[in-house]
Amino acid sequence: MESRSSPSACSDKELSYSSKPEHWSRSSRLDKEVEDKDIIMDQAVYYTPKDCNCVKEIKHPQEPVKDILRDIFPDTKTTPTGIYATARRPIKGAAQRPIQYSYPSTPVSPTTLERREVERRLVPIYAQILVFFTVVCVLYLISVIVEDNSTVVALLESLNHWSDSAEGIPVLDQTQDKQHKAMTESKIKIWKFLKITVSSLLITALALFTAAAIRTLSLDVNVGLQLARWEKSNNISLVIDQHQREELLARFKEAVRIPTVSFSDTESNTTALRQFDTFLRKAFPKVFSSSLVHHELVANYSHLFRVQGSQPKLVPYLLLAHIDVVPAKESDGWEAPPFAAKEIDDFIYGRGTIDDKCSLMGILQALEYLLIRGYAPRRGFYIGLGHDEEARGFNGAMNIVRVMKERGVKLSFILDEGMAVVDGVISGLDGPAALIGISEKGSANVKLSVSMAPGHSSMPPRESSIGILAAAVKRLEDNPMPRLFGYGAERETFEHLAHKFGLPLKFIMSNLWLFSPLLGRVLERKPLTNAFVRTTTAVTMFNAGVKVNIIPSLAEAHVNLRIHSAHSLQEVLDFIQDTVGDERVKIELIDGFDPLPISSSDEQSFGFQIIKKTVLDMFPTLTVAPGICIGNTDSRHFKDLASDIYRFAPVWFKPGDVQRFHGINERISKKSYEELIVFYFNLIQNCDIQKLPEPHTSVHEL
Repeated sequence: MESRSSPSACSDKELSYSSKPEHWSRSSRLDKEVEDKDIIMDQAVYYTPKDCNCVKEIKHPQEPVKDILRDIFPDTKTTPTGIYATARRPIKGAAQRPIQYSYPSTPVSPTTLERREVERRLVPIYAQILVFFTVVCVLYLISVIVEDNSTVVALLESLNHWSDSAEGIPVLDQTQDKQHKAMTESKIKIWKFLKITVSSLLITALALFTAAAIRTLSLDVNVGLQLARWEKSNNISLVIDQHQREELLARFKEAVRIPTVSFSDTESNTTALRQFDTFLRKAFPKVFSSSLVHHELVANYSHLFRVQGSQPKLVPYLLLAHIDVVPAKESDGWEAPPFAAKEIDDFIYGRGTIDDKCSLMGILQALEYLLIRGYAPRRGFYIGLGHDEEARGFNGAMNIVRVMKERGVKLSFILDEGMAVVDGVISGLDGPAALIGISEKGSANVKLSVSMAPGHSSMPPRESSIGILAAAVKRLEDNPMPRLFGYGAERETFEHLAHKFGLPLKFIMSNLWLFSPLLGRVLERKPLTNAFVRTTTAVTMFNAGVKVNIIPSLAEAHVNLRIHSAHSLQEVLDFIQDTVGDERVKIELIDGFDPLPISSSDEQSFGFQIIKKTVLDMFPTLTVAPGICIGNTDSRHFKDLASDIYRFAPVWFKPGDVQRFHGINERISKKSYEELIVFYFNLIQNCDIQKLPEPHTSVHEL
């Protein structure tokens, strides 16, 4: 997966696309005209403004918000950003002065609009309960009045009694007796009302518990097509003998030893990339010589393969992987040199063993075995190998997309790296689970800066540039983005895994319609699970000062945000502007893009169900569930070619293995790599069916 690095504009004119929005293009939400088209690498996904100053971009209403202080001090002038000092705003500025920010109307994502529309139409459960009890109370009072009007009579007589007493008229004993009797009856009726209220509460709670219990016992979204009748196919089975095993492991180790490192957007090891090209042609001769396979080199170092199918009417698909890796140094604490591909306890250690040469070599090795056995696919497919994914894929993946668009290619689905099989990673889950990524979080890099006149440390001002910026950063950390748990792909993940948890977690996860706010509050307590709950904010760089006795004139901080599926880039920028709330802090968007659309995962989803079937054929005891990919991959550049993009490779992760991504001691077991080859070998054959079978649930009305 991609490693975030310092942004730079790409100079290749072939990569430019039109900035004209299509339909609801995500780039159109930024309300900014960008003249330099070379900087917008992908109009629908990636947004890199040439000079994005969020403070200047915000359009304020024509009439400023009425302000108390302006009424008191008429000479107060409006600030350029529309920020006024008032007592109505809980967020405070750098000088601890209450402020109010005049918020403009900003465009939002279709997902957010849909969520808001649903929220607007649906009555909250607490409101429904309140209305229910109100109606019960009103009906009860009406029935009491209709049944016996003695209470009203007693009330009137009581008022008459008080009036007569005030005028000195003697009160009869008979009237007092009636009043006492009426009060006794009123107390009895109040007691009856309280009993009815408590009973209604208990009945409501029992009804909710019953509904939740039934859903807990019956929810299993994994049944579906597992019991359906799939189209018969004569798949070739792959049995790897000891000689083949040694050969494929030797080829994989050789691939790891080639240091195809991407250092930044503009710097990579081109010598190693050329060496890797030569290696691929030598390692997979059948792939490069078969008449069924058309190969071409894209942008000098990336590869695009087109495997011809016998039935052109079947829509093709795309398998993605990338050649490059992130830098690694043995001095960082590796148990073996990062480019030595050393074998330790049946594990192969090396940079790229997981990210992502295992998928690259697995795909080509599977195709090599199929071609050797004379296999000719019915459904054609493509294989794309980018060379700069770790530097955001501007030259590799983007040029592959351009080539495919020029040829009018449309794809049924795309499969890339991203998620894996987790075993023991999710606390409380009974057994391993295969998580197939159906979306990616968006990303944004924002720079905060404060400029002021420098000075000598012996005569410091009340607030320095560092102090002002530190206060702004502290406000961002103290005010995280809102919880959005249940509005993105994470809801499907927990519902698919619910039946594999024990009580009470099974009860809670099976009924997210009732417990999602509670579960969201629990998940946000840990950094790992908090990433599923909201857009995360991470301050990654802070620079200021040149000498110990000089007050710096400039202080800068860089913030990296990973945007939740129910958020948009523009909404995140607005939240930052509102939270910082200080006109002295300049806010600039360095680069960013919206979250990827959520791909389908239901029983009619061809790509998801084919991947799921292939996994379950190999590992019948696994639980397969959709997931959200926190990192970013090359697949985001291909979203115009397919509506469904999945991110998965059947690599097994134990506790602690996730930290090996871009970390030290990256490794893969020999068994896992062999299973990866078998997976792609079977997947290519499973894709040859004409269509998915009818779901078992539809046939038998389960």
